[in-house]
Amino acid sequence: VTETLGPELLLFTVDGCFTRETQPLGGLSGVLRTASFGSSPEARFRTLQEAHPVGPLMCMEFWVGWFSTWGGGAKIERSAGSVAKGLSEMLALGASVNLFVFAGGTSFGFSAGANLDAATDRLDPHVTSYDYDGILTESGELTDKFHACREVIARHRSDNLLPLPASISQHMPRLAPRSVTF
Repeated sequence: VTETLGPELLLFTVDGCFTRETQPLGGLSGVLRTASFGSSPEARFRTLQEAHPVGPLMCMEFWVGWFSTWGGGAKIERSAGSVAKGLSEMLALGASVNLFVFAGGTSFGFSAGANLDAATDRLDPHVTSYDYDGILTESGELTDKFHACREVIARHRSDNLLPLPASISQHMPRLAPRSVTF
């Protein structure tokens, strides 16, 4: 790969840190390992470091919410305070973080994906809206999570954050819901 794309290319894997088995079973030799999780940063990074003691602490997917599945019940949501606490803990550890999902959207047709429930061998298809209770809504509005994360980032920086432009601080126009009759 590096012969094709160049030696400056950073290769990494993303694996879970939920059990002691997930990190050792993932990854590739000689490639940076990162983690994906939504809570308990210290414990998750400890699991990452047990499998890969060298390299930076990196949460490649910090789950700020979760996807919904058809027939799966109510949308899974996380509070702004819970997300801000996890982000603050990671930044205090000197870790790098990607917020997942920052801004959602819509998958069209049958491209939304699904999770396989290994115990039942059943597919749980995702709904086509993938805002996952993210930092921005699917329509682009700032959420309480956005403001909470912004405050956390500001506390961990040595300089001041720039003010938000008025154009993105305002509510986005919304279409009124319509009923559909079949």
